[in-house]
Amino acid sequence: MRAPLAAAFWVLFAACGQLLAQGTAETRPPRHPRHAGDQPHRIVVTAEDDGHGGRRFLVIVSPRKPGTRADVEEGYLTVRDGEKLVCACQVQAGKLAGGKGFTFTVAAAYLERSRFGFTVATASPAERKKLPSAAGWVGYEFVLKDYAQPPKAAPARQPGRPVSSRVAVKDTTITFDPKTCTGGRGLFFWGLGSCAVKVLGHQDGHCVFEYTQEIEMGTTVYLVWVPVDSGRVVIKIDSVTEGGSTFPWPVTSFSLEKAKVVRRGGGPGG
Repeated sequence: MRAPLAAAFWVLFAACGQLLAQGTAETRPPRHPRHAGDQPHRIVVTAEDDGHGGRRFLVIVSPRKPGTRADVEEGYLTVRDGEKLVCACQVQAGKLAGGKGFTFTVAAAYLERSRFGFTVATASPAERKKLPSAAGWVGYEFVLKDYAQPPKAAPARQPGRPVSSRVAVKDTTITFDPKTCTGGRGLFFWGLGSCAVKVLGHQDGHCVFEYTQEIEMGTTVYLVWVPVDSGRVVIKIDSVTEGGSTFPWPVTSFSLEKAKVVRRGGGPGG
């Protein structure tokens, strides 16, 4: 990967030629999914079919290490049809589950050359006042096509086979019914990492799923079996008290001691 540029500017023009935005003292090379772990911040980009010929993007930014900053305010969307500039505009950041970030929709026909960029603060507002102009920020940019795979066709349902109930995700809680859920995924991000499930199916009266817990860049993947009649599976961030201290931590309705550790990797957590 190229070294970050010492000084670079995004300059975006609307279709009418009006200057919209510029700025950041450090701009990293365009991101690609295979470089997701190389960034100083945890950045998750997903895209889904909006049902009208477009892709709805979700960009979530969060700190990679405890105590670090990940303040974002606005992004810059440039839409191109080949070499022709279709439009350029600012996208305001908002609070999302798992961090702060952006949502926007772009027609699928324009993804090949279109880009989205944004800046993340690496210093507090008070610290930035003491720094040179535009310092204390890092810039990111990516090509939309790298994150927008064509939607996969849903598999045909076999006659007589019941439809699986869904894996529900709300804020920092994942829930599903092991009796009726036979497939699906769920993921949320929180201050120190992420939690995810992948339901594999039913076997011998049990619902079988993978549970992935990532904490401070350390990942543990568990293979879990729960009886189908054991009640809803719940994974959430809750207050945990240990050694006289209370802190937020992943809490599960199933026992991790009884689950099988499939693999571990990364840093100190997990």
